[in-house]
Amino acid sequence: MKKFYGKDYFDSELLIFLDKKHARINDCAPHTHDFIEMVYIYDGKGVHKIDDEVYEVGKGSVLVIDSGRVHSFTCHGEMVMINILISPRFASCSSEASATFADVVRTLGFDQSSLSTFYQLSTFDIISAERICDSMRDEVKNRDFGYKDILSSYLRVLISLMLRGRAQKDEKKKLPSEVIEYIDANLYKSVTIEEIASANFYNPAYLSRRFKECYGMSIKDYIDEKRINKAISLLLETSMSIAEIAAQVGYTNKNRFYKVFEYITGKSPAEVRKNIK
Repeated sequence: MKKFYGKDYFDSELLIFLDKKHARINDCAPHTHDFIEMVYIYDGKGVHKIDDEVYEVGKGSVLVIDSGRVHSFTCHGEMVMINILISPRFASCSSEASATFADVVRTLGFDQSSLSTFYQLSTFDIISAERICDSMRDEVKNRDFGYKDILSSYLRVLISLMLRGRAQKDEKKKLPSEVIEYIDANLYKSVTIEEIASANFYNPAYLSRRFKECYGMSIKDYIDEKRINKAISLLLETSMSIAEIAAQVGYTNKNRFYKVFEYITGKSPAEVRKNIK
């Protein structure tokens, strides 16, 4: 059985590591590791097995895997996920072999009485969680001033989303997960609010108002933010031209791409790419 070691991911300063967001269509054989791992599912469906427990996962699922536990998974088609690796040193564990998520939770000052291996975020929380995961990945990649404190703060917020109860009285304020799933599936196309509403059997004006009430942003702003996050990844990880990237993420008008990009990031695409070189 394969074992993954923290020394291949962490150094003397870096105690939280995020691999790039990746799509899997192949299954993963049983393995263990000497660090704590959190797996966030961006999209797709599958089955994760941890020791003898089986978990059906989909968009917004979070799995927590303690050091030494046996983990494997099976994909139902393509499954997009990101791995958040946490060194035992983050939680001041004396033994890597016994490092647990409970140690991390205790270190961050949370109550440990309601911990679980599997968490399913609400549709409301999925948007925030995906922003956090994308931002954490960028902090690990860039290691700018204060990145360790920022990573710790992001981790605290992500765990807060996992732990907090989803009160039934707020259920009516939420939209079905199918709405977000449809938007995400069509992010890079010229999809309109009318098309989104029609596909989910809503009146466009009602859907726009309800989306803003639920998520604190318009559908248009949500689409722009997700597109620009993808554009940043392509700028940092590929040699595609800026014009190619703009088209890839759904902007047929390059000037609009530049305007939205600078509004969201405060920098031009060229500046973002230059900073990583």
